Amino acid sequence: MTILCLCREQHHWKLIPGYADAFRRRGIEFFCVDDSIPFDASLQDVLRTCPSTPSAIFHFESAHPLFPIGLKRSEVPTVCFHPDTYAFTERRIRWSAVFDHTAVFHPVFEERFKLADANLRVFEVLASGALLFTAMPTELAQLGFQEGVHFVGYRDPAEISTIVRTYLNDEPARSQIAQAARALVLAEHTYDRRVEQLLTRLAQSGQKKMAPARSWPDSRARLVALDFYSAHGLTACAANQFRHIVGHGFRETIQGASLLSRSWLKSL
Repeated sequence: MTILCLCREQHHWKLIPGYADAFRRRGIEFFCVDDSIPFDASLQDVLRTCPSTPSAIFHFESAHPLFPIGLKRSEVPTVCFHPDTYAFTERRIRWSAVFDHTAVFHPVFEERFKLADANLRVFEVLASGALLFTAMPTELAQLGFQEGVHFVGYRDPAEISTIVRTYLNDEPARSQIAQAARALVLAEHTYDRRVEQLLTRLAQSGQKKMAPARSWPDSRARLVALDFYSAHGLTACAANQFRHIVGHGFRETIQGASLLSRSWLKSL
C-alpha cells in the first residue's frame, strides 16, 4: 500500500513526521511530493511523481500545501487531514468538500469546533505524565477522559490557585490522576492508533467516491480552489482559477472576484 502525501514531511515539523512514521511501521510506503511541483499542478502531474499508484492521497494543512486541480475527479480516494483542533476553521471546512474523507480526530466536528479544547498540546501534556488542569466543560469527556480520574477541571479561574495548591500538597493523588491519563493516552490517542482508525475507515469505504464536490459544476469546485489559493497568498494560482470561473456561474464569479481582490490587497 502506498499513500501519496501532498507536501513534504518537514513542512510540518511534528505532525506529518509522526504520522509518516506510524504508517511506515505498518509497512506502508508514505511518499511525499517534491517541492518543485507547483501548488496548482494538475492531479495527473502530481500522480506521475509517485513511484507506484497510490491507494490514497493525503492533503495535510502545512507550510507548503499543494491543492492539485482535478481532486474532485480523482480515481484514488482522497483524504483531507486536519489533526489539530485550531487548524480546522470554517474556511477549511469548505475546502474539505473536494475530498472523499476528512480526518478530524475530535468529537465535536459537527459543532465546527466552536468550543474545542482537545488539541495536540493537551495530549502531549497527558502523555508526559503531567497533571492536566483544564477549563470546564471540556470535550475531553467525550473522548473517554473523566474529571478527577484523568484530569482536574475548574469552572472559575479564581479556583485555579486553590486547586493547584491542593494537588501540590497531595503527591499520591496528583500521581494517580496523571498516570491514569497517561495510560489512556498511550492506549487510545497515539499516532499509531490514529493511523489504525484511518486505515479502517479507508478499508470500509473502499473505492467509494464521497466528496460532495464530485457532483458540483466545475466552476464551483474551482471556486474552492481559488479560495484555498487566496487564503495562502498564492495570488497567481488564484487568478488562474478565476479565469476558468468567469462567466460560468454568477454566484461563483462574484465570490471569486471578491476573494481574488482580497488576495491582491494582501500581497500589496
